[in-house]
Amino acid sequence: MHSSFALLFLTILVTNLSWSVLAGDFPVTGVVLLQSAPRSDAFGTISITQQFEGGPLTVEGIFFNLKPNSRFGLHVHEQGDITNACISAGAHFNPYMKSHGSERSVERHWGDFGNIVSDDLGTSRVFLTIVEGSLIGTDGYLGRALVLHEREDDLGLTQHEKSKTTGNSGERIACGVIGIRRPIDRLPVSQQVPLSSNNGRQSNFGSQQFRQPSQGLRTVQ
Repeated sequence: MHSSFALLFLTILVTNLSWSVLAGDFPVTGVVLLQSAPRSDAFGTISITQQFEGGPLTVEGIFFNLKPNSRFGLHVHEQGDITNACISAGAHFNPYMKSHGSERSVERHWGDFGNIVSDDLGTSRVFLTIVEGSLIGTDGYLGRALVLHEREDDLGLTQHEKSKTTGNSGERIACGVIGIRRPIDRLPVSQQVPLSSNNGRQSNFGSQQFRQPSQGLRTVQ
């Protein structure tokens, strides 16, 4: 009796350990090298880390060669295609068909990261916390594009015709695909049902540095 119970316990333990190894572990970190679009010199690196499923996203990084003392909209876009001057990245990532807002708004695109601010030298050090978002799962950011825009995002608060869709933040001046830094084997399997099904919340957070790209993106005809 005792030996049977012990065998059952060990079987369950080994199964759970094996699943943990196969499924991967937290934290999960995504990294992005944003390269200059044509007619732009801006470039930067960003990391996004999720310490646990459902936790906040910490977004950290740095941008260079920006217009000094200015604000620039930052968004995750639908596609991981950064050809054609970043245009192929598509629209803001918006799986729940919301209106555009800030990174803190209740009503916002899943990809709305608000604005970054440059200093006197045209450098911007980024540290953001995104409460509602995810790196993994059906609605995850991994494999999608992060795009920096030429102007301040109005956060959906003005009467401009593009305010509720793009924040009227202008052309795309740098972009890159959100790739995986860690774990190095397998990603954790999301246990959450997508928000579109249960109105729950998911989220995440990072830190990493890259060298300046040798050249900007080429326009694809």
